[in-house]
Amino acid sequence: MRFRFVQRFACSPAALVEVARRPACEAALVEASGLEAVVEQVETLPDGTLRTRTRVTPKKELPRVIQAAVGIDRFRYLQSTDVSADGLVTSWRIEPLVLADRVQAAGSTRIVSAPGGCEQVFEGEIAVRARLVASTLEQGIVDDLGRGHARAAEVIRAFIGGTA
Repeated sequence: MRFRFVQRFACSPAALVEVARRPACEAALVEASGLEAVVEQVETLPDGTLRTRTRVTPKKELPRVIQAAVGIDRFRYLQSTDVSADGLVTSWRIEPLVLADRVQAAGSTRIVSAPGGCEQVFEGEIAVRARLVASTLEQGIVDDLGRGHARAAEVIRAFIGGTA
């Protein structure tokens, strides 16, 4: 299942990157995400790309019907991200800690100029191979990503507007 979410901001792409990289904004984004994240590895590549590997556990349990079908209570995973030196492009992929052979997810986030400011374009693809629940699980993941992306945008807007 492919997905795409776009958020608009009333600032330049460089200003959005600067705001999002502030420690207070980063902390607020983690809090708003509904995830517990533990950074396991960080390295800077020769071209300036920042590569991070993070262990992620959602605070929210999967719906009971999904738990029964796949045998897990939360969708825990390792997330690998590569952030360009200028912060405008992030590629990401996840590696589930269980069901790794049945779940694939990858995508990118780009920050681009747009009339009146910039847009953050978050897109990717989720593929689940699990009888009877694949489309339900894919849609649930995409819905959660959409809600999380919207919450993150509101946090960033508060920092841009100086109200955070």
